[in-house]
Amino acid sequence: VRDVLLVSTPYDAWILEEDCRLSERIIHEYRGLNLSNPPRFTWVSRAQEALEMLEEKKFDMVITMSQLADMDVFTLGEEIKKIVPDLPVVLMAHDSLPSPTRECLLDFNRPPGIDRFFVWSGNTDILVALVKSAEDRLNVEHDTEFAGIRVILFVEDSPTYISSLLPVLYKELVSQTQAIMEYRHHEEHKLLTMRARPKILVAENFEEANHLFEKFEPYVLGVISDVRIPRNCVLDENGGVAFLSRIKKERFDIPLLLTSSESINADKAINIPAAFVDKNSPSLHDEVRSFFVDQLGFGDFIFRKPDGREIARAPSLRELEEILRRLPEDSFVHHYTRNDFSRWLFARTEITLASKVRPLKGEDFSSIEDHRNYLISMIQTWRQRRQKGVVVDFHPGD
Repeated sequence: VRDVLLVSTPYDAWILEEDCRLSERIIHEYRGLNLSNPPRFTWVSRAQEALEMLEEKKFDMVITMSQLADMDVFTLGEEIKKIVPDLPVVLMAHDSLPSPTRECLLDFNRPPGIDRFFVWSGNTDILVALVKSAEDRLNVEHDTEFAGIRVILFVEDSPTYISSLLPVLYKELVSQTQAIMEYRHHEEHKLLTMRARPKILVAENFEEANHLFEKFEPYVLGVISDVRIPRNCVLDENGGVAFLSRIKKERFDIPLLLTSSESINADKAINIPAAFVDKNSPSLHDEVRSFFVDQLGFGDFIFRKPDGREIARAPSLRELEEILRRLPEDSFVHHYTRNDFSRWLFARTEITLASKVRPLKGEDFSSIEDHRNYLISMIQTWRQRRQKGVVVDFHPGD
């Protein structure tokens, strides 16, 4: 997404640019996250002007504010889709959404012409998140099929919570990916690492979540879901719990996170089982980071005994290989039966190696030691092959 058409009243445009310094802060956010190509915004004040602009120029995305002078935003969305059917159209509202969004319309409860709703609170983090979310939607089919990129599924029906949680998820995802890049010496490797980060796909109800899970099931790295989500156009008090329970039965190795604005629902997470975070917690960001690091495989690989005691950490492939050589057998079995090694490799964008490690089972080998040695040899061969032809800067003392 490089060119974004912004449709709003002059007042909203003034608030975005003067009060929030939209362009300046978007560039700052992208540079701060080490992301290239910040999007360019083109502003128009009338819906009709937006339609004329789309006839003349190619845009990658349209963002419309909820109040327009000459046309209803849902009508505008439908007219845009007539011109460019696949163009992402995002609606931003200041507080509550217009009433049609509460109706069950067309596919997945979404009014015609509008792909996603966000609540604008003056924080430009949401603009980075919605741009990245649109990019992930546009690229996910190609990237999973041809490159095996992983997917994180985020199930939430409230535009308010989507708008507050999605920026947290993207910020954590990018920061964890940057941490991995510190171990890449070659600039090309660093660029590939950033581009191979997992995609985040948002689902707003049970049916959409099921559809996305079934479509991308081989590539799902983790699932985050609210407790209450719409099901058959009715808010189901335990829709998210039912969805996560289904995943746990089918794929025991996918980390799950249940979210709720009511801490009492933590008991429901225990029964799944899944991790739990309170959406109103003052330490929400830290709890999300903990899920990314401890469950999804970002950060160091933490070696544990079967009872959960930590015994070692590996920040890179080299350290992983070294620790595997002396790792107690019960810890090795604990991790490979849970697919922890392949999950960690996928999170670190070592997709080719992870795809080879994942199918390995204990019964494929005559002994645990043979399994361990085979895994070590795979990692060693992969490291040596990746480092061939790479010339790194020399630093005295390293």
